[in-house]
Amino acid sequence: MTAQDIPGTDHYKRGKYYIEKGYNGLALNQFKLALLEDPDNVDCLNAVAIIYQRLNRPDMAEQAFRSAMLLDVNSALTINNFGYFHLTQGRPKQAITYFETARKVKEFEKVATANLELATESIREETAVSKASLEIDEEVLEPVMAVDTASLERLSNSVYMLNTRSNQTYQKAIVHLKLNPLLVVRNSTKN
Repeated sequence: MTAQDIPGTDHYKRGKYYIEKGYNGLALNQFKLALLEDPDNVDCLNAVAIIYQRLNRPDMAEQAFRSAMLLDVNSALTINNFGYFHLTQGRPKQAITYFETARKVKEFEKVATANLELATESIREETAVSKASLEIDEEVLEPVMAVDTASLERLSNSVYMLNTRSNQTYQKAIVHLKLNPLLVVRNSTKN
């Protein structure tokens, strides 16, 4: 990133530049500066919400989405993004309502329809996990890892981040059954 690559004084454009480069903190600062100049900027509020979602701050993301919805209840961008937020928060049924509304706007029809398919698939998977959990026989339980892979990433001299990729099938069953993930999951082989 060089100084000549960064857009001039337009905070919104600078925020978009930073978010594309993956600099969420810098992008958030730029969008907040843009909101100081124009507090009713729905696009900035959407961007702020998305960044908070990336930073694992769903409370702040939801607040920003709700503020954007109050400013423009018909914004297909906000409606679709808020639906995706609900989907990523494990609320696919709520997400479907937003996607169905957003896809009525021609320019968002394709993306909202694709997101609607994701939400529908999520509900199907949830139903399958629920059905499978009802079939669990206590004699077929065994300890298993709920994490597929793990790696350690050095962020600075004294800060490290543990990256894990969880096994989604196990995770959904564990959550649904309210089990301690270190103790049991369903054995995939039957005798």
